[in-house]
Amino acid sequence: MTGTHDGMVAVVSGAARGIGRALAEGLAARGAHLVAVDVLDPGETAAAVVAAGGTCRPLVADVGAPADVERIAAEVGGCDVLVNNAALLGSTPFLELDHAVFRETLRVNLESQFLLAKAFAPGMVERGWGRIVNVASSSLLTSTRGIAAYMASKGGVLGLTSALANDLGPYGITVNAVSPGLTRTPAVEADLAAGVITEAVLAAAQSTQAIPRAGTPEDLVGLVLFLTGKEASFVTGQFIVADGGATRR
Repeated sequence: MTGTHDGMVAVVSGAARGIGRALAEGLAARGAHLVAVDVLDPGETAAAVVAAGGTCRPLVADVGAPADVERIAAEVGGCDVLVNNAALLGSTPFLELDHAVFRETLRVNLESQFLLAKAFAPGMVERGWGRIVNVASSSLLTSTRGIAAYMASKGGVLGLTSALANDLGPYGITVNAVSPGLTRTPAVEADLAAGVITEAVLAAAQSTQAIPRAGTPEDLVGLVLFLTGKEASFVTGQFIVADGGATRR
């Protein structure tokens, strides 16, 4: 299928690499006009989209900063699809977790989703149509240690998703959350190189899955394409996990 998102403007945060880049390229392949936002330069994502025949506007911004989000909204003008993907990872045992790190994780992982939704929802309300997808994490359904700040932020994402679905549903806007499992993104590869995560940890995670292979950013694309398309008009407030069957709640 192609053209399911023709004419739509899609804003994807955290689009410079990993899951965000895969989602940006997938939406562009279906015809959406992409706005790729990241605190890193999303130029490579934009170049890949253009090379494949799509359109993409790269914007460098800190989506956890209100002034940057206001600038993005002013430059873009409005969007039909918002994918809140930007996030900080990191692993620190709770007894060693610094308050500043905890707050920064919530700022980037949770407050950014509030700020972007707050910026773009009014335009969706005016048009009577919109799709918001918030990226959460299946770690909330596991006994993984050392990620208290990350799990707290992603738990907040689920709460925000449910609340936005309630408040925006009357205006033709759906809001859903997708929760990937442990995915081999550039950030995870960097943690592997630094010894923060080991191959043994990845292997142990895969052993709990019904599909025993490493998750990839592309594994989220089809799900997000469905949720942001016209066919999903009656699907909202849902928390959908894509982790190879590791968690089933």
